[in-house]
Amino acid sequence: MSKVLTLRVPEIDNKLLSRELAIRIHGRRFRIPMSKVILLTAVLTFTITFSVLTSLRHSYYLTFGGDLGIYLQSLWCTAYRGKFMYYQVEWWRVKNPCYFGVHFSPILLLILPIFTLIPRPETLLTIQALAVAIAAIPLYYLAKYLTNNDEYTATIVATLYLLNPVVHGCIWFDFHEQALFIPLMIALHYTLVRRKFRMYLLLLVLTLSTFEQVPIILIAYAVSVLWEFREEVVNYFLTRRVSKELIKYLTPLITLSAIWFVIAYTVMRMINPVVTKELLAVENFRVLGIKRSVFEIPIKVITDPNSAIKALCFDLPVKFMYLLILFGSTAAIPLTYPIHLIGSLPWLAVALLSNYRPYYQVGFQYSAIVVPFLFIALAHALAKLRKENRRKLIIILITATATFTLTTSPISPLVGPTRMGPGITFLTWSPQYELPFKYYHVDRINEALRGIKESENYSIMVPNHIFPHMCYSTRTYMIRPVLIDPLGYIRPGEFQKVLKYNNDLILRKLPRYVILDEVYDVHSTRWLVGYSVPLFTLYKLVKYIDGIYVFKLREITRTRLNTTTELIKLRTTLDYRIVKAEGLGTLLLDTVNKTKTVVTKHKVQRETTIARFALPRGNFTIKLLLKVDKPCILKLYSEKLNKTIAKVVIRTTENYAKYVLKLRVEKPQPVIQVIAESTTQHTVNLYLYKITIEGTAIAEVP
Repeated sequence: MSKVLTLRVPEIDNKLLSRELAIRIHGRRFRIPMSKVILLTAVLTFTITFSVLTSLRHSYYLTFGGDLGIYLQSLWCTAYRGKFMYYQVEWWRVKNPCYFGVHFSPILLLILPIFTLIPRPETLLTIQALAVAIAAIPLYYLAKYLTNNDEYTATIVATLYLLNPVVHGCIWFDFHEQALFIPLMIALHYTLVRRKFRMYLLLLVLTLSTFEQVPIILIAYAVSVLWEFREEVVNYFLTRRVSKELIKYLTPLITLSAIWFVIAYTVMRMINPVVTKELLAVENFRVLGIKRSVFEIPIKVITDPNSAIKALCFDLPVKFMYLLILFGSTAAIPLTYPIHLIGSLPWLAVALLSNYRPYYQVGFQYSAIVVPFLFIALAHALAKLRKENRRKLIIILITATATFTLTTSPISPLVGPTRMGPGITFLTWSPQYELPFKYYHVDRINEALRGIKESENYSIMVPNHIFPHMCYSTRTYMIRPVLIDPLGYIRPGEFQKVLKYNNDLILRKLPRYVILDEVYDVHSTRWLVGYSVPLFTLYKLVKYIDGIYVFKLREITRTRLNTTTELIKLRTTLDYRIVKAEGLGTLLLDTVNKTKTVVTKHKVQRETTIARFALPRGNFTIKLLLKVDKPCILKLYSEKLNKTIAKVVIRTTENYAKYVLKLRVEKPQPVIQVIAESTTQHTVNLYLYKITIEGTAIAEVP
């Protein structure tokens, strides 16, 4: 006789979860159902766990100027400097540095009072963890209502939401307003199902205020609203009578979404009329062939299906893995109730058509757009099953969630490049997608920054990973990094752009310190240290610790001229070390003022560059100490203006002579060449001792 294998479901009924926990506070007795005790414990545990872990990531320099630094500086400048949402992270992309000119997120203003009281990065990271955790509460009540007060199912759904690896990934990388979308969207759907109109309107406005693409998502969500009112819709086709309830909920959803969309993009264009391609993220759809704006995507898909198929197939294993984690972690149950997944389709389509990995990988904020619809559909799918079948399916759901959490969650001890090797790149681009650990370089960064962080009036230019630690000033600037696609693609001319943009910022702002880190930001550091003329002309290296360069401006005094400019008295000297570092001339031990010193010798034939330097805006005196064996002409040639801006005749002398040139610089000059030109057909031997630059520079002040 054959044995039949049966799946036993634990007998956990609502009686157990309905038992009450008695608490006495100040003589008063309170009774709380066990299901709510479990729920609140899970919410609190999630909040503490992720607040601590993300704060540790910050202390280990695993957070970045883009994006945590953007929110920190924007909120700090609004609260303490009266500059509304002002930030200096994307200065090369944004003409007007106001965050609302890039993303329209009024919900951040609700966070402002809390941040004003506690202006710390941990404040934002804790708020984010708490917001995502709180989403479990409306999800619990939604599942409980849909399943006719089945507290077991409601508790399991809410708890598994908090254990889901996709949810963990949404808040692992810095702080983002997309995380606030999760609790608001779930709560909005709950008020719709329960027909709580006033709360529905309030949550609708709050949900719209999270980020500017939400109106598109909510218009797609209107299909789910129609499904909730399907009886009224059917009745309309039968009797031609419009349901007041349907109009009551559907009209504000579509109307407010349309109005909000127009307002959001109008405000953004008013603040930043000129939008760069980098800001529009056009490069993220390079395979699809988008040229101007992401709003071309629907038209491109319809008119050029071959490009759409090519874009979908691009990086296909990673996209498949993303969908597997997304739906596999919920045992694919939401797919059995697809009507409530429609709200996520606009974003899923955009993500899968892109060539930008963070859009379709766990570990980034973008999955937060899909998460609420995933669990709304899960709750509805479980509700339509019989109680016995529901309990059996829940066992499968628990198993799926546990499996994917252990193998794909950043808090799992099994996950991470240091534990799983390069294969983790299939799951996430970020190399820090794992439990945070203290790298030895962290102490070196702290040592390099010691003394600089203590000053409140510093102006400083720092790399991406240091920016969130030093962004509490209107004069903290982020070094424009080399933008590398997660697949390793570097755009043509990217290194030259990095050099050009950073040189321009140095000359316009003249920050007191420039800090570079070759360990965490190798490309930008090597290009600036190796090729930045303003850096070695105007700055001196005061610290070098384990690949960290700390440069300080060679300033004498700094005086505020008005609200937008300040005067900085500079004095810098270019000697043989700087000249030879550029590969100009040969070193020679010669006599200067009866002492032996090293100079650079240059053989001048027609035109020969003997030195380079950079100048900001201002008035300067250039003093050259040199000697020649034959007469020649010395010219200062501006590469930016493509012309000679000053020249002097050099006469033959046995001893070193001083030549003085005065310059008035109207616009910053990133490279000025010192060119010697022979006046005869003979070779001139020129011995350069040093070039001294003195003057008053004009720096821009935010």
